[in-house]
Amino acid sequence: MVPEPSRRAGPSRRVLVAAALTTVVAIAALVLVGRNDSGAGDDERHREGLSHYRIQVGDTITSVAELHGLEVDALLDAHDLTLADSLTPGEVIDIPALPTEGHAWPHRLVEDPIRAQQNQYFERYARQYDVPTPLLQSLAWVVSSWDNNSVNEGEGDLGIGRIDTDLVGWINENLVEGDELVDPRSPEGNVELTAALLGHLLEATGGDWAGAVAAYYLDRTEPVDDHWPIELRRFVTGVLTRVPDFQATPPPSATTTTTTTAPED
Repeated sequence: MVPEPSRRAGPSRRVLVAAALTTVVAIAALVLVGRNDSGAGDDERHREGLSHYRIQVGDTITSVAELHGLEVDALLDAHDLTLADSLTPGEVIDIPALPTEGHAWPHRLVEDPIRAQQNQYFERYARQYDVPTPLLQSLAWVVSSWDNNSVNEGEGDLGIGRIDTDLVGWINENLVEGDELVDPRSPEGNVELTAALLGHLLEATGGDWAGAVAAYYLDRTEPVDDHWPIELRRFVTGVLTRVPDFQATPPPSATTTTTTTAPED
């Protein structure tokens, strides 16, 4: 509760001026913090590379570690816990990043320059929709191996992100930036729709990577409050454990453009 103000004279003009100057300085400092060392502000909106997790009923330290592909000791050390400690449902905890040493991009992707060059779309739309780039890349790799011809006729999913066709209209209307409708049949459009939905789910879950991926898998637009079946937990773990692969340096096949030259007459 905010206490009732005491009955006394208001602050002097000098105090008000000082307070205003302090506010200006504070705002300027916040702007500078959002910029990188080079002074560019391109990454100001880009979501932090840290996952949070909301504890569910039935969670244990071991199950939370397994869900995120972590060693149990890593989670214990990060939160100064022991295996005897319990977790409180609804509590939000930070999830330590997985180690990246020894990780590399998937061989099948490295060896397919045409598919690997779609990386430009992931980088562009991860920034635009405030999504960690490796998380977006990993999600798309697990669901389609970055194959835009991937389709599940029975469930109506298509493209690189296996976007649910029933959600395309909702994403275009509520999440896509701009007036033009994004076509899920094109590789670039499919990646943009995937990034827009994943960014929305990260926002809705408060930065819970596992929760956002789970909702994406179930074609939801809001967090999943139901019990997670084993299949869903395995999918989430599969995505999260591949994130370090995409945190590795991109191969040349993902950063150069392959062109074809028409034969001479």
